[in-house]
Amino acid sequence: MTTVSARRRSLLRAVVATAGAFLLALVLFQTLVWQQGQERQHQERERVVEHAASLRSRLDTGLSSTLYLANGLVALIRGVDNPTPTQYRGALRALHDADPRVRNIGLAPDNRIAYVHPLEGNEKAIGLRLDNQKDQWPSVRRAIESRSSVVAGPVDLVQGGRGIIHRTPVFLEDGDYWGMISIVIDIPRLLDYVGLAPEVDGIRYWLLGDADGSGGRGRLAGQGDVPADAVSMPISLPGASWQLLAAPVDGWRPQAGYVWTWRLAGLVLAGLVAWVVWLLIRANQRHRAMAGAMQRLNDELVMKNTELTQLSRHDGLTGLSNRRHFDDVYAKAWARAWRQRRAIHVLIIDFDNFKAINDRYGHVAGDACLIGGAAAIRRAVGRGEDLVARSGGEEFAVVIENADAAAVDLLAERIRREVAAALIDAPGQLEPLSLTASIGVAGAVPNGPDGGADLYREADGALYRAKRQGRNRVCWAESRG
Repeated sequence: MTTVSARRRSLLRAVVATAGAFLLALVLFQTLVWQQGQERQHQERERVVEHAASLRSRLDTGLSSTLYLANGLVALIRGVDNPTPTQYRGALRALHDADPRVRNIGLAPDNRIAYVHPLEGNEKAIGLRLDNQKDQWPSVRRAIESRSSVVAGPVDLVQGGRGIIHRTPVFLEDGDYWGMISIVIDIPRLLDYVGLAPEVDGIRYWLLGDADGSGGRGRLAGQGDVPADAVSMPISLPGASWQLLAAPVDGWRPQAGYVWTWRLAGLVLAGLVAWVVWLLIRANQRHRAMAGAMQRLNDELVMKNTELTQLSRHDGLTGLSNRRHFDDVYAKAWARAWRQRRAIHVLIIDFDNFKAINDRYGHVAGDACLIGGAAAIRRAVGRGEDLVARSGGEEFAVVIENADAAAVDLLAERIRREVAAALIDAPGQLEPLSLTASIGVAGAVPNGPDGGADLYREADGALYRAKRQGRNRVCWAESRG
């Protein structure tokens, strides 16, 4: 009787231990599934941020090149005494033909529209007084009062349709107000140039503009309601602030099929664990063998997690650090330079006319150029302690510590030459492809633990100045460090 009771107690303990092992394994695996879902969401957010940053960069480029057209008209008005109507019309025609994204350009001396190109289709605008247009006058008045350019859009146009209007007030050398320059940008052409559609690569996009410069939002692109958890990227324009929003088409949550597949796998694994525990209780020798197998499995999981951590810090195409890793390392480098009272420099490198390469040779060749160009940058930098990262699209960034301005200048020029000298073998191309790069440089001795973003923007501004000056060159920020 005692033997039977002992056997029953032993069996009961085995059953209880096995059931407990089953429940514990199930909870642990479901926790792992939840963590994996969170990681997938994080990776998806990184992908959306990277794609949105690339679109924002192209949008900045497209708008900047268009808005600089007003400078030529300001120079004509200030520099030529009493320009003739023929001169005005010729200048408007030349500037309009220079940029396909421009719908029309108008001049309004004393706030009365006197010249528009092209005239066809815009006849209704001739003779209109801007101060009588109640929907558009607030942005005009703000441009005059601030004596600076203002971008408003989307705006309902008098001549029909909608557009983005860039207004530049003109003040003569003696300070007197002359009138207003208005450049109307065609919204569909701008979005087509940027490659911005309601849905691209499984990502939905919305672009919100500043309709009258007062901060009110008008939709330039996108369909449907904007999710509350969409990625938001501000776009700063003269006198206005736009917003680019992006979110996955299917939302941030893992797909239901993925979740239930792993839950089922969790149940199977929990059953297996319970079976193993049963065997361990019944046979001590099998316990040691199973413990060794579990240890090896744990080692593999640790190794895989290490590999995933490494992959999360690097760009999958070029092998360089990605923007997330760059931001982390740059913040630490800035704080270190502040503590040590040493200079820190940032180089922003952008491959010239890269969109034309993609358009002409295809994205496979474009990827080959990105890989080859990134390798050229890495070779030119040389020093292992200097961070080289792909910050988005065809744009790269380098952080230089413990170097003076002269050494950084030599390095920037070396990078430019190395990229220009690289011959890149692209799939499907009989001849090697080549690239050139424009480089913006900024440096400073930090005066506080924060401020790295300002230095980055200065380098970015220097990069766009290099683009405007003809590309394939190095430009320093005005506050050269």
